[in-house]
Amino acid sequence: MRNVIKKKALKTIVGCAKAYERHLNGRSLLFILKGEDGNISSLEVSFSAYHFLHLTGVITTNKTNSLKFYKKCISREITEADFYFKYKKATLLKLKILPLIINPSLSASIVGDFAGNSTKLFTSKVVGDQVACMGFVLGKNGRYYPNTALNIDARKIIKTEYKIVATFRKRFGEKCYKEMVYKHPKEVFDSNSLPKEIVFLLKK
Repeated sequence: MRNVIKKKALKTIVGCAKAYERHLNGRSLLFILKGEDGNISSLEVSFSAYHFLHLTGVITTNKTNSLKFYKKCISREITEADFYFKYKKATLLKLKILPLIINPSLSASIVGDFAGNSTKLFTSKVVGDQVACMGFVLGKNGRYYPNTALNIDARKIIKTEYKIVATFRKRFGEKCYKEMVYKHPKEVFDSNSLPKEIVFLLKK
């Protein structure tokens, strides 16, 4: 039974790595947010190969670093012997929802600051929906990067909820966001009414 569980986990990890490479690696997302007061703000997050391992919840063996682990996933050289579960139940829950959120928009509809209501979890920004979410921390270069995936309603772990009006994506090196990957079905997106600092990010 144990081998079956790990074999299934391996298949999920490889599939998610492929999706991460196709949709997120080397890219940034810009979330246009609307607060309860109607004010518009934004959040930028970025994704690199180094951060994929954190989303899986597994621990590598033989001191394999996160970049090497990711490359082995992409090349399908990864094996069951390359990782283990430190917290099996929590890791399996992560892997259950990971395929649902590794996509161009993260399947996200809300954003908020982490409420800090868990002594076992450290993250800063929470992006997700009622099914699952992704946590982000601020890197040394001033960018937010993913550090966890959670099988939980995002509303339960954030302080103040901000609605995602639209989500844009760009590759590292591109000056501005041009590709819209999500638009809230009930919100009107008008780039002319956005704050200047957000218009600058979308400027062609």
